[in-house]
Amino acid sequence: MTNGTVELIARATRAVVEPSVARNLISEWNTEERLLATVQAGGFSKENLQGTLETTAWAPRTEGILDSLSTSFWSPLKDGSEDSMRRWNQALRKRMTIKEKQSGSIEMIAWVCVAKKMTA
Repeated sequence: MTNGTVELIARATRAVVEPSVARNLISEWNTEERLLATVQAGGFSKENLQGTLETTAWAPRTEGILDSLSTSFWSPLKDGSEDSMRRWNQALRKRMTIKEKQSGSIEMIAWVCVAKKMTA
């Protein structure tokens, strides 16, 4: 399973901005190593961390997916104009997979970290 939401946003982003501007959103954030390093940077020791890969689906229905992702928060077209948001919404709709459109859900993965903080 892949991180469907991130991949959908990446596909739509590449459709509305120049390739030199579009960044690859599918990155090291989809790794256990990145998650654990971030939690360690927050003060937790490596031996007190446990990473687990969880799978799920986000299921707000097709129109719910579009409504949820059609905001200036997700759009790389940050001006928030009506034209920009229309272009972003169209890019999202065109790049949803057939399965996402039919099911109204997006399969997702997430690295989850359980951390114990030892107090003195």
